[in-house]
Amino acid sequence: MAIAIFLSFVVAVLGLSFYFAAKTKSASGYFAAGGQIHWGVNGIAFAGDYLSAASFLGICGMIATAGYDGFLYSIGYLAGWIVALFVVAEPMKRLGKYTFTDALDAKFNSRGIKLFAAISTLVVSVFYLIPQMVGAGVLVEPLLGIPHYAGVIMVGAIVITIVATAGMTSTTYVQFIKGAMLVVFSLIVVVAVLVRGLSTTPDQGGRVPFYQYKTLEASEVKGALVVADTAYAVAAAVPVKAETYVKLVNNGVETWWLRSDKDGKIALKETQYEVKKADGSKLVNGLPASKDNVLRQNGGLEAIKGKTGPEAATGKVGPFEFLSILSDPETKINTWKIVKLSDGEDKVTVYAPSVKPGNKMMRPGLKFKVEGTPIQKLDFLSLMLALFLGTAALPHILIRYYTVPSPACARKSTIVAIAAIGFFYVLTMY
Repeated sequence: MAIAIFLSFVVAVLGLSFYFAAKTKSASGYFAAGGQIHWGVNGIAFAGDYLSAASFLGICGMIATAGYDGFLYSIGYLAGWIVALFVVAEPMKRLGKYTFTDALDAKFNSRGIKLFAAISTLVVSVFYLIPQMVGAGVLVEPLLGIPHYAGVIMVGAIVITIVATAGMTSTTYVQFIKGAMLVVFSLIVVVAVLVRGLSTTPDQGGRVPFYQYKTLEASEVKGALVVADTAYAVAAAVPVKAETYVKLVNNGVETWWLRSDKDGKIALKETQYEVKKADGSKLVNGLPASKDNVLRQNGGLEAIKGKTGPEAATGKVGPFEFLSILSDPETKINTWKIVKLSDGEDKVTVYAPSVKPGNKMMRPGLKFKVEGTPIQKLDFLSLMLALFLGTAALPHILIRYYTVPSPACARKSTIVAIAAIGFFYVLTMY
């Protein structure tokens, strides 16, 4: 079914591209769609251009792991569109040029300006393209069951075909469809999340059994770590910064645990891990990696307002109630963390539990330290400035201002883009 749906979209999009290719008769039509795109369509196309894999995967992932600080990226991205609205939209359209280089050189006849504008456009485009193609491969890999590199090549070939056949016209309508679908289906996902509610024992509607991670009691006897459960034997202990990761062996299967020392008691918390052996083989959670042996889902709720188990399930919740529950100090959120270590010649990647209270997740300071050093504060300010000004200067955003009939339409399309993108970023909170 997934393959059939994917192929139907590809065929429809390619058909649309070849249809517009037959109608493209001039350079203006190819590079700027003849300046005849409706401002509403162009606005949603803006959103389609902007809300790509980086936003769909990256922002959601940042919020899941860094809480409110991850949402600051969304704020920076969206604020950049205010610059585009008041500073860029109408002036760019009034210049009447087809490319960013021509726009910069409109009042100067300088080969240097053209050269540096062209170089900056290519550099920005390449660095912007890399995460998009990586994200495309990540999405296609589980959808079609093909290797990551094959997904990247396939998506790249499809995009090149769309752009090369009919230029900006087909690209605009493809991005319009993509932007509209992204916002609509994101809304559907959010509604489904709110209807199902929150739980500390999620089982995906009964389809996937919930896995309860174990915690083992341990003690030190004559300086040696001993596990209370005699089925486990300590094989190694590896310190990583202020933490210690312990390798246990049970029935010949090696597992990695995070040591926790609290109130004079020692506990070992179960982790997930991947091991790359010296001979090139790969283990996942102690067994050979395969299609059936992959990492389990990371992250989740350890407690909801102090409750655990079946009684913690909320059932259907509203959007504000959802955020209120996650912000409660008695709600415990397990974000997990990635730790890399060496075990002899083996390279181990551990996914360890990292539990934080809800009120800490939903306020600034988890990633960007509120009381950080001057360098950390400067780093945050430079990031926000880059997000704020960078959006308005993206080459694939600037060129879209030439596709509408007038400066007023350029401004209207920017307003539509702000509304669509802002709505999407609100949805990423869920």
